[in-house]
Amino acid sequence: MQIQQCPLSLGDPYGNTGNTGFGQLAIDVALHDPGETDRTLLISGGLHGVEGFFGSAVQLRFLQSLREVGIPNNVRIALAHCLNPWGLIHSRRTDDTNRDLNRNFLLQNEEYCGSPRLYAQLNTLLNPQDVPLWDPFLPRAMAMIMRHGFTPLKRAIAQGQYDFPHGLFFGGHHPANIMGLMRSHLMDWIGPSSQIMHLDLHTGLGKSMTWKLLPDGEFSAQVQQKFQQLFGHSSFVPASQSDGGYGTRGGMGKWCASLFDETRKYDYACVEFGTYPSLRVLRALRMENCCHHLEINGQLASTDKVYVDAKTEIREVFCPSSDRWRIWAVEEGNALITKILRQLTTS
Repeated sequence: MQIQQCPLSLGDPYGNTGNTGFGQLAIDVALHDPGETDRTLLISGGLHGVEGFFGSAVQLRFLQSLREVGIPNNVRIALAHCLNPWGLIHSRRTDDTNRDLNRNFLLQNEEYCGSPRLYAQLNTLLNPQDVPLWDPFLPRAMAMIMRHGFTPLKRAIAQGQYDFPHGLFFGGHHPANIMGLMRSHLMDWIGPSSQIMHLDLHTGLGKSMTWKLLPDGEFSAQVQQKFQQLFGHSSFVPASQSDGGYGTRGGMGKWCASLFDETRKYDYACVEFGTYPSLRVLRALRMENCCHHLEINGQLASTDKVYVDAKTEIREVFCPSSDRWRIWAVEEGNALITKILRQLTTS
């Protein structure tokens, strides 16, 4: 395995420098290049920074398994360690300008504006301006669910918004630097392969100790059949199913796919490992986001208990401290990647 370092500047070229705390970070990529091959397996993690703790552990376990069983000589393997290193360091899901990077990869004809209709109604609930003495989030959230239904609310909150820069799931007003880095380096990572499988590691969505494969768009019939054969019918969630994902705007998978012509087959899947109930995850995101902006504005210190508690909780909901969960998640993640690699090796 070769290791590449890809420098990632913070802020953006439009003058938004964010609350960096660091000058320049880099994304490490472990690359196995067997020479001439038409197949590549790309594993990425940490696009949502705080989820990178889990992604790193799975990638390390996969490297260990390759050392144990040997590296195939007919598949190129690339492991992109953490696509949002600033978010990982600061225990944030977003980048240094509060952009949710998996809502930032808009296609060429899409504009960085607009929000789901319900999001504006939910803004004061999702993005409080101060830490309340008594937090009414749960009763208010339950009332909104009873009024609008769980699935419409989930889509309105999480599919991506571009009008509330300090809010949750903000996709940004401009392309983030990770987009330029991916444009510059993606083709180097996958080489000349005509068949590419890209698996992006995530946590926080779904029932604890379960995982699902989600497309960015719809799985092709061929990929869907492969996943059914490898993992069973219940392992993936077609985008058309209302109980699955939430049809995000600005997802990385669609953007990456747009870089390839019809001679190269690029298949992408996001794998989500469940941790805690969705309302607990949302409450943790809400409180951490509130504390983050209060700290930036000098209204809260990073040593204050409410700030420390918010950071502890955000790490917990995206990488549970339970030994049982961690052992399960790492082994399941390794088994999932190994099965996909085996399928690529023998196809």
